[in-house]
Amino acid sequence: MWPTTAGIVIGFGALLLPLGLGAPTAVSVVCFGAAGLLRPPYSSLSTALFQRSAPGAVLPQALAASSAVRVLAVPLGTALGGPLVAGLGAVGALRLSGAGIALVGVVAAALAALRALRTRPGPGAGTAGPAGTEPAAGPPAGEGGIGDGGSALSRHG
Repeated sequence: MWPTTAGIVIGFGALLLPLGLGAPTAVSVVCFGAAGLLRPPYSSLSTALFQRSAPGAVLPQALAASSAVRVLAVPLGTALGGPLVAGLGAVGALRLSGAGIALVGVVAAALAALRALRTRPGPGAGTAGPAGTEPAAGPPAGEGGIGDGGSALSRHG
């Protein structure tokens, strides 16, 4: 799920760039609309990542903290956006915003890849399942979801 989530962030930032690079209006409108279509899957995936990552006992607190940060980000963005547009102009602010968002996605993807490499078992590690396959991975019971040992979202991804 991390690669998809990071890809959405990168895509959102990249789709904002035409607005800041002087693309024709039709191209900018299409890109802005496509960027808007990325929001629903991002919300679902980020919630699923919290469900998968947070132990069940602290999941409500983790989701509440995430919601609080998202709610506070809107007025903070508005407060910072005004001076940014005043200083850089609308085109410069869109260019910086798109590039910054895409950069955050690239950093998130790189960190997720590094984490995956560090936690991947070495050759010959683990127990082979039937017919030499690796056993299915999933969170330990009671971690990574709601209910009896995790949600369906926490077991697939």
